[in-house]
Amino acid sequence: MKPTPEQKQRLKDYLNKVMTYRETYEEVYDHMLLAIENHPEQQYFATTMVNILESDFGGSSGLGELERNCLRTVELTEKAQYWGNFKNWFTSLLLIVTAAIYLGLYYLSMQFGGEFMLLFVLILILPTILFWIRGFRLGYARVNKKRSIRDAIIRRLTFKANWLFFYACVISGIVDRLLKYFFNYHRGENIVDYNILLPMILALIIHNLSVIQLHNSELKTGFAK
Repeated sequence: MKPTPEQKQRLKDYLNKVMTYRETYEEVYDHMLLAIENHPEQQYFATTMVNILESDFGGSSGLGELERNCLRTVELTEKAQYWGNFKNWFTSLLLIVTAAIYLGLYYLSMQFGGEFMLLFVLILILPTILFWIRGFRLGYARVNKKRSIRDAIIRRLTFKANWLFFYACVISGIVDRLLKYFFNYHRGENIVDYNILLPMILALIIHNLSVIQLHNSELKTGFAK
């Protein structure tokens, strides 16, 4: 049977309600259209939809399982690509750029002292800016588009580094207090600034660069369409 425009819209409305992600929605919609065209004519279109959903996907619960499986697969792929990007800054010719960034950070910290922390604050808020730019580039700010399966994954990857840095600062503060309480020992400010803070800021910068590479890769693939 060949579905009418009204029937196609009914199918879209139903899938839009039960499915979360744009990629899986489009995949199931295309599959359903082809299956309906090859299905014998029936009196009620809803019956045809239900029969195909049950036989091909296991009903609404099967669609949920499909999306969860796709989410796990895409998450593994995205994480592997992110860590590949991150490692390249330390193992390829990009290592020269990484070293230059670190030397630049060291120079700025020596020249500007307390003002150097303004750069640090900017780096901390940069993930928010990057995620907003990604949404704009994908059209979320201009069109009411169904969310991508990659949104939550990339959000976690983008902001995870900030949480790790926060935990590291908390742990560092706890260690300082314990050293002071039990041993009356103070770690010098210079040791904290140059041996701990700068490598952490460098890691945050490389993290943000790796996320930018991930965003650019997303736009080059079919996910952003």
